[in-house]
Amino acid sequence: NGTSSNQGIILSTSANNNNITNNSINTLGSGGSNFGVYLLTTVSGNLVGNNTIQTNGTSNNYGIILQSSANNNNITNNSISTNGSSSDNYGIYLFTTVSGNLVSNNTIQTNGTSSNQGIRLDTSANNNTVVNNSISTRGTGTTNNGIYLFTTVSGNLVSNNTIQTTGTSSNSGILLVSSANNITIVNNSISTRGTSLFNIGIYLSTTVSRNLVSENTIRTNGTSSNQGIRLELSANNNNVTDNDISTTGSSTDNHGIIL
Repeated sequence: NGTSSNQGIILSTSANNNNITNNSINTLGSGGSNFGVYLLTTVSGNLVGNNTIQTNGTSNNYGIILQSSANNNNITNNSISTNGSSSDNYGIYLFTTVSGNLVSNNTIQTNGTSSNQGIRLDTSANNNTVVNNSISTRGTGTTNNGIYLFTTVSGNLVSNNTIQTTGTSSNSGILLVSSANNITIVNNSISTRGTSLFNIGIYLSTTVSRNLVSENTIRTNGTSSNQGIRLELSANNNNVTDNDISTTGSSTDNHGIIL
């Protein structure tokens, strides 16, 4: 407990092949950037499993973070609750050249104002597997996402996850942005709800290509302009097939698929 930048467990600089299991971790701060488990800088072969993790603060609080060549780790069967009084609270965060990690069977709840993410893969987070997770992403504001893949990420598998997102507007179940390419998104169950408009089940935006979106079950609800699947801004050569979509709203312009 402290103000900011508090960490429950940190593995750093070639800390390899460790088992971090069956721990109860509470990382609390009056400020931001409080982490439950932090894997940083060339760490591999670690198991982070069966832990109960709670973080709390203002913003940028993360349950588990893998950063800077944290490769081939197994993040499984953890119960994560990430809360903040402000924005950008993430359940699991893979950031900056991380690959070959398995993120599976985790139960994640995030809460804050806006821009809260259940699982986020960012900046050359490639060839990771995100499967069988249960994600609830909540916020009192906008842009709360279940799974977010952002900025030059490729070759990841996102499959068999159950995702619920709530907030006001612009909430997405799965969001791919800025050169998120060659991603496989299959067999996910997504419920995206908001008290206002522009809530989207699966959203591909800004130079994303060669992604497969298949056999997902999507339910969206809000006021207007809610969409099951949306592709825009140079979203090219993607394959969208065999999805089950129901899009409802209390007002107009709600669509199943929009390009």
